[in-house]
Amino acid sequence: MRVASAEEVCEDGSAVGVHLPSPSFWPIVFASGLPFIALGLIFNLWLTVPGGLLVVMAIYAWIFEPVDDPDAAHGDHDDHGGDEAAADTIEEAPVV
Repeated sequence: MRVASAEEVCEDGSAVGVHLPSPSFWPIVFASGLPFIALGLIFNLWLTVPGGLLVVMAIYAWIFEPVDDPDAAHGDHDDHGGDEAAADTIEEAPVV
């Protein structure tokens, strides 16, 4: 039985092709409506109305929010070669 060394298992940390979604504040709005709903269920049902409106508004806006920044430059994702090929496909964003 062969045991892999740490150098074989760990990555080197040169992640050039990392793609993350655009930042959004709608999850915070969604989370702020949940305590109103919970407090309304415990103390007074009228508190659930603003909490429910916040939750529904946040879900609606979060769904229709653009996934990517349209002004950001994206590399060619068709090439799945090594690190050299990935480094060649990265484009710099134009300076405005």
